[in-house]
Amino acid sequence: MKRLLLVAAILVALCAPVADAAVPLGAPVSQLTFGSKAHGMHLVGTRAYVALENGMAIVDMQNPLAPALLGKLPASTALRSEAVLVNGRYAYLASSVSGLVVADVLNPAAPVVLTKLKVTGGLWDVAIKDGVIYGVSLYGEMYLFDARGALASAPVQIKVLGLPAWGSAGGDKVNLQRLRDQVTTGNGRGTGVTVAGDWVFAVEWAYGRLYAWDATNAAAPVFAGTHYAPYLLKAVADVANDTVYMLSAYSTPSGIYTVPISKLDPLVSTRHATCAECSYLKSLSAVDQGGLAAVPGFRHIIWAGGKGLGEAHVVNVETPTAMVDEVNGTLGSHGVAMAATMGLATLDEYVIITAGLLGLRVYHVQELGP
Repeated sequence: MKRLLLVAAILVALCAPVADAAVPLGAPVSQLTFGSKAHGMHLVGTRAYVALENGMAIVDMQNPLAPALLGKLPASTALRSEAVLVNGRYAYLASSVSGLVVADVLNPAAPVVLTKLKVTGGLWDVAIKDGVIYGVSLYGEMYLFDARGALASAPVQIKVLGLPAWGSAGGDKVNLQRLRDQVTTGNGRGTGVTVAGDWVFAVEWAYGRLYAWDATNAAAPVFAGTHYAPYLLKAVADVANDTVYMLSAYSTPSGIYTVPISKLDPLVSTRHATCAECSYLKSLSAVDQGGLAAVPGFRHIIWAGGKGLGEAHVVNVETPTAMVDEVNGTLGSHGVAMAATMGLATLDEYVIITAGLLGLRVYHVQELGP
């Protein structure tokens, strides 16, 4: 009987569908280095704004096969930046040293720093909605800055929201109350913030947590729920398809996690381990740093990270509960530190990655085509 059961099990395994192997990423089709490690990036049209460890670079991407440096901020360790967003003529950098740094980029050949707004612990990521800037700190807070109208060149801090960090369900009651009460201090490692529609999402890396707010009124967001998945570094949200995608970046749980937005509740903390509607796509190896971005239309997401040579992925998310790793490969020796940011964006069939010592690299990925 045991032999028959063993044979049956082998037959079942042999007949089970096997996922298609991912297509190799291939070699970059172009590259540009900056003399300083590259981190986050914001692509606006065909112009890439790259956060550097000594400032920011502006790159012309009209021809992805030949990216051209347009200009840089004067190099300074006070401008060490993890992320950048551009709104009109102004670039807002998340600096771990100087907090929120505002630069005028109207002349890309000679961008100019206008102001710096120091916050405790500096900023790790920034996002914007209706002229209100959200910045998260490794010291456990999300800062809100008013950059509306005349304040665009000199934002003013208007609010602070604490990001409490906890792993076990035993901490839910106390910390959910803190979030509903909008306590201004936290202990989380805030590494990512993103805006999608009327939602603001932030993530915490030390334990791992997604926080959500209804930001219909951008200057007065209302706590809307939280979800636990381990070591979350970045997130992007597809509101139309009710899904948040989260990059986990530490040790063996690394990879992409999902949670339906509709599952989030200000009174109950959801958890990946008990969420039937949530999904997970494992990384190739342990990932200690990186970045995540959505491809326009949300047919794919892209992400990169990992120690040593790192790894990069193009993931088909047409069915969020059954993600498919369509393209992957190694990046090269990037030198990006633990919990630090890599930038990603797409331009037609090209994937653009900014990763530390590698600078800006461009890959052709035909799977992104029609």
